[in-house]
Amino acid sequence: MKKVKTYSLVVFAALSLFTSCSKDDDSVDSSPNNDGQVAFTIDGTWKLTSFNTTTPLDLNGDGVAEANIIAEANCYTNETIVFNADSTGVTKVTSYANIDAVLEIGTTDSYTYSSECIDEIEDTNFTWSKNSDTVTIVNEDLSTYSLSLNSDNELIVTFEDAFSVEDPDSGVTVVSDEDFTMIYTKQ
Repeated sequence: MKKVKTYSLVVFAALSLFTSCSKDDDSVDSSPNNDGQVAFTIDGTWKLTSFNTTTPLDLNGDGVAEANIIAEANCYTNETIVFNADSTGVTKVTSYANIDAVLEIGTTDSYTYSSECIDEIEDTNFTWSKNSDTVTIVNEDLSTYSLSLNSDNELIVTFEDAFSVEDPDSGVTVVSDEDFTMIYTKQ
């Protein structure tokens, strides 16, 4: 079996950064403030609703490749990030996708992908601040991440050159150092 290298430490760190699934009555305040900027309330629980790669992959074998790893792998379905009013928070990671790639017989560059969702529980504490429509998170290990709020009231963070897939037996890079974007929706 050929394992896919997805820079799992980066992906895991990203998921550790962001993630208790409770319905929160706080809503995002998207009304303009005095300077014309959109003000929003970040407090509450946000759930990971999309984990998009640049290259669509067919991980579930249905013949349709999608960029959203959640849709393809049925994994990352309970990852949340909770922002407390006191500018602290916690992320909850509950799983990760172990992605495999197998070179198709008779080809030199065509792969079949599959994925297994591995359960894993990890909570990570952080502090946060906001400025306009940007939220900055400082993780326990002092890693800093910026998330932006879009017009659909989704929090978005993109990790550059952080997703790669390699055939470890041949060393061939199947998907090369591409960006991935995580989208969180307020619950």
